[in-house]
Amino acid sequence: MMCKSVSLCFLLIFGIVLNVYANSEFTKNNSVSLSSTRAVFKSGNTSEGLGVKNNSKESVYLIRSWITDYHTNKVDDSKFLITPPLLKIKPDSTYQLKINKISNDMPTDRESIYKINVMAIPVNGGQNGPSSSEISGGVSLSVTHTIKMFYRPESIDNKTNMNSIDDFISANYEEGILNIENKSPFFVTFANLITDKESLYAHLAKEGMVSPFGNIQIRTKTKPRTLTYQRINDFGGVTLEKIIDVK
Repeated sequence: MMCKSVSLCFLLIFGIVLNVYANSEFTKNNSVSLSSTRAVFKSGNTSEGLGVKNNSKESVYLIRSWITDYHTNKVDDSKFLITPPLLKIKPDSTYQLKINKISNDMPTDRESIYKINVMAIPVNGGQNGPSSSEISGGVSLSVTHTIKMFYRPESIDNKTNMNSIDDFISANYEEGILNIENKSPFFVTFANLITDKESLYAHLAKEGMVSPFGNIQIRTKTKPRTLTYQRINDFGGVTLEKIIDVK
């Protein structure tokens, strides 16, 4: 018997689904992938797209998508909504999710950050779609892809600001504490962080990300002379090394 509604399918699926993450064969095979490792939502737009690709030649997947607060992980649909929230994707095909802005209640002088969550659930039933019995018998593993989404206000979204981010990163040392400041309106994610010849990346919290107009503090035994770092850009790539003096 076919599911009579999306809601019924949703309840059937999540009543039996087992979440498996890094160690599952699904993750290793990368059967379902996203078009980017991070998303930038520009405030002048009403929506942005995110591609979901089923790389499998045989398997059908159900895709559930939602947005959460970056810090609390709580579902937040008051500002953004992904459509469709639940869909079926056939083998060797791509679907474009739509991220819709439904509120402008975000800071206008700095970036805001959210999480995009895309859960991929393999099912039996082939291209004819899963029936209720096939769902209960065929759903075995699910994997959730989570990426950052940066909301960028129009007031700061220009090449001058983007190209000068490094000018707003500074470091100073006092009483055993290395203080790294980000005086820009953008989130800065460090891909690499070295003082003289010692890597400090292991000491960074929250994936090495510093909030706009924020700072991180790392305890070190001695005052370093220089700080060398690389940042992750909008496309998930790594910038060239930048060396600054520690004051």
